[in-house]
Amino acid sequence: MYRVILSMRNLPQKYSSRKTAVNGKHGKLPAVFKMIPIPTGALVLDYGGGTPESEAVAQAYLDKFDAVELLYDKYNKTPQENDAVEKACLDAGGADIGICSNVLNTIYEPEVRMAVLEDLKDFVKPGGKIYIYVHDGSGTGEGTVTQGGDSYQLNQKTPFYLTEIKQVFPGAYRQGRVIIAPNT
Repeated sequence: MYRVILSMRNLPQKYSSRKTAVNGKHGKLPAVFKMIPIPTGALVLDYGGGTPESEAVAQAYLDKFDAVELLYDKYNKTPQENDAVEKACLDAGGADIGICSNVLNTIYEPEVRMAVLEDLKDFVKPGGKIYIYVHDGSGTGEGTVTQGGDSYQLNQKTPFYLTEIKQVFPGAYRQGRVIIAPNT
């Protein structure tokens, strides 16, 4: 597991995703949380979940299920904080479920999107499920630079991502706006 995660950290990205984490700042829970089943007592990996404010909002929701959130974010958490999430997942044999909300659509490089998926595969226990939600943006398929040049939006519709996700999770399927990737 450690090798893959370190390779993700070191992959260069043309545009940072730091400023795309906006839900927690406004006290909003990412929509995907209410679209998926949360098992009672689950260890929930929130990959690319954003800032400490985002983490607090998500944990407050997960408290209803006695679930624990582990937030991993390359741009909004320190390497030490991300290492602690990695260790917690490793010690537990993997998170019960993984959530990746509005992350893939902000990554310009296909190889970095694939590294995110590989990280999710390593972080979530075998038999667990990963729930992926993407923002379609304009849906034109024409990517654009956002946040004054600091971020990127692919503007692809959900089926575009399913094709990439199936390369790592062959059993992945779409249920409405959510892509469900069983970790087999």
